[in-house]
Amino acid sequence: MKIKDLKLMMTASGVKDIRYYLNGINVTSRYVVASDGHRLVKVAFDEPYALPDRDNIMAPRESIKAFLAKCTTVPPNMPVEIKSGLYPNQYTLECAGVIEFFTPIDCQRYPSFGTLLEQIAKGPVIKPTYVMQFEWRYLHEAYAGLEAWNKTSKASSLATELHIIEEGLGFGYFEVANVVYIVMSK
Repeated sequence: MKIKDLKLMMTASGVKDIRYYLNGINVTSRYVVASDGHRLVKVAFDEPYALPDRDNIMAPRESIKAFLAKCTTVPPNMPVEIKSGLYPNQYTLECAGVIEFFTPIDCQRYPSFGTLLEQIAKGPVIKPTYVMQFEWRYLHEAYAGLEAWNKTSKASSLATELHIIEEGLGFGYFEVANVVYIVMSK
């Protein structure tokens, strides 16, 4: 996981949501994902990510925000590590000498989003008339976040096309390199 991945996650994570498990990012050994229930962003890792003593860790949004505020001069491609903290059930985000302690959110209730990702694997159904069903702010934030992420990536170009799935689920997505950014319809 890199600084740029955390910045991208912040565009889709919940902010003071009553569903507490959406107020952070979920890090596993294979990917990092964030969702506020209206949008979801997932970055898959090329190589397994090492997590201390757990299968996944849900880092709170406020801790990530504080960490990123300390990392303003750190290059976006710098790797971020999650390590065990000083106390039981405490962890740290670490990068280039910057450390932020956090207590993870209970992620047992975090949705798997398997159905959405399975639909994406089947391929898009593009219907331009359906684009009006989306919250424009979410589309803008998704595109701006992906554009910033892509500037520091080896991906050749940013996918500008919104792929729309209409069969029962009603969502659209952008896809570039190892990132999928989903936006639910209204």
